[in-house]
Amino acid sequence: MTDTPRVAVISGGGSGMGLEATTQLTKRGGWNVHILDVSEERGKEVVQRLGSTVTFHKTDVTSYASLSSAFEKIFDIEGRLDFVYANAGIKETGDLYAVAKDTKAPPEVNQLTVDLNLKSVINQSYLASHYFQLSPSKGQGTNLVMTGSAGSVYPLDSAPMYAASKFGVLGFCWSIAKMYKQRFGIRVNTVLPAPVPTNLVTKEEWAGFDSSLFTPPSAIVDVVLKLVDGKDMKDSNGTAFAGKDCVGKAVEVIQGDYYFRTPMAWCNDKMFQAMAANDL
Repeated sequence: MTDTPRVAVISGGGSGMGLEATTQLTKRGGWNVHILDVSEERGKEVVQRLGSTVTFHKTDVTSYASLSSAFEKIFDIEGRLDFVYANAGIKETGDLYAVAKDTKAPPEVNQLTVDLNLKSVINQSYLASHYFQLSPSKGQGTNLVMTGSAGSVYPLDSAPMYAASKFGVLGFCWSIAKMYKQRFGIRVNTVLPAPVPTNLVTKEEWAGFDSSLFTPPSAIVDVVLKLVDGKDMKDSNGTAFAGKDCVGKAVEVIQGDYYFRTPMAWCNDKMFQAMAANDL
């Protein structure tokens, strides 16, 4: 009699880091992986290549109805959920630097970047918590990992809404991690990748970028799975955490190096006390 496979949901699973995570979990064995992607072509190709332990769900992660329907269907099939990788993302979609031409108000700026990179991550986290709690584990030992960005901690004048969305992901992770762990046993962390050569950006747009600075998807996913496995971790500065303490961590990754990033220090004791008043 074989052990029951663990179940993962990976958004953006048809390419880039999502595909790499799907591939690595499939090679490990013991996982049923459900990938969410808007591209039916990519999704079906992944299933064909990786086999029957991978299931594709065509999903618009910016639509709560589409996203919740996919999660519900997955739970109906599997009866459990162990790991959610809230990874789907998109580049800058609007132009905040448009040149004014007349006094007429401009059309609303395209904020799909915020909807997909931040709002969908919030919705995926909410759904993950729901189905983690309904799983046989009652949430204990389950894992939610979000994809932030180096743009979560550094300004990006070329992509301000992208930076805002990724700053938001990091703040959201840090804000929910303690309560998710204390109330439900869910471990929440986020990864902050350096530029990764994914299909978020076209080959023409990448042409001016120094390819020696790229970080491969495998380097990101190696860190993601360390967090999921609950392994002891020591970053490239020598900062170490026991696996049980890897909760609410933000891990910046560039090529073969990774670094734990922490919230800003309190400006003074009064600010510490003021913010502590919000602690549940």
